[in-house]
Amino acid sequence: MTITDVAGNEFANETEVVDVKGNKFASDIPKVVDIVPCGSRVLLELLKPDEIIGTKLHIGENVKVAPQGIVLKVGNAVDPADWGFKIGDRVIINGTGTKVDDGSCVSHNGREVTLLEPTYIKAVLVEG
Repeated sequence: MTITDVAGNEFANETEVVDVKGNKFASDIPKVVDIVPCGSRVLLELLKPDEIIGTKLHIGENVKVAPQGIVLKVGNAVDPADWGFKIGDRVIINGTGTKVDDGSCVSHNGREVTLLEPTYIKAVLVEG
């Protein structure tokens, strides 16, 4: 990942956090290598609109399709069997959840990853 400052200067592989004046906030911030949902949260990989519709054409952001995702992980307070889904299921969701973006490990196949409560999972899509 390449980080740029306000002037557009690149800082590849920088691990220092600085303010706009260049003052250090912290250094040696470790890279995030995993995300573990807490409590009753579910970690989903969101599908893109063109994947949902099943076309190779690029679909613009203004096209309305029901949000869908793949269940990646669940928090320790979630028993997927109680909710009717399992890890790896393709689901329809209501809302967008809390987007997770650390800039490295959470982008799966160029897709966004989000955390949400299991109540926002509205249906499991059975693929065949």
